[in-house]
Amino acid sequence: MTVRRLGSTAAFAFALCATPSLSYGQEALPAIPAEMESVRADLAKYQDFNKAEGEFYAAIGCIWYGDIDAGVKAEKFVGGGGEMTELSYPMLQDGKIDPLKPEGLIYEQGEGGAFDLAGVVYMMPATPETPRPSLFGRPFDGPVHAEKGTPLQRVNLTMYELHVWFWKENPDGLFTRTNPNLPCLFDSYEIRAKPAPFSAPPIR
Repeated sequence: MTVRRLGSTAAFAFALCATPSLSYGQEALPAIPAEMESVRADLAKYQDFNKAEGEFYAAIGCIWYGDIDAGVKAEKFVGGGGEMTELSYPMLQDGKIDPLKPEGLIYEQGEGGAFDLAGVVYMMPATPETPRPSLFGRPFDGPVHAEKGTPLQRVNLTMYELHVWFWKENPDGLFTRTNPNLPCLFDSYEIRAKPAPFSAPPIR
């Protein structure tokens, strides 16, 4: 399978290239490596929730990683702030990674119901033979398996994934897949991720 990378791995050394935050509404944008600024600028079109839906992204709800990430307790993600909503574009899950075409978009839904773009998720279908991909000098997390029937669609994914919090500050890190500032709403339809039933091949 082919992975399209943005520049070389060396170009994304974080110690030297963090950039100042830019304004995003009333908030400052998270600091990111300078080489990623053009990606964030290109993806800013999805700040319009209707634009995402018009390009065939569809809501799948919120994927919960608490059972994987060091036993994170549910209480950490309940109450306060907005809630996480994830949109996914299944046709992009084709084994190719394009920085400008993320397989998933993450939105923060506030109390008033408005959706604000928080981050993106790059995904690659995972099998026992799929090498772990990397992007922005960062290996993907996983593989994980997420399966759940929701009111919107059937979710059945085994994937490598890389979260990037381009617009919502994540105190745990730019690429950390859970964000304590953005809770996962718990109801009868939450999607719980679990480790994939196979070991990952070496990073490529």
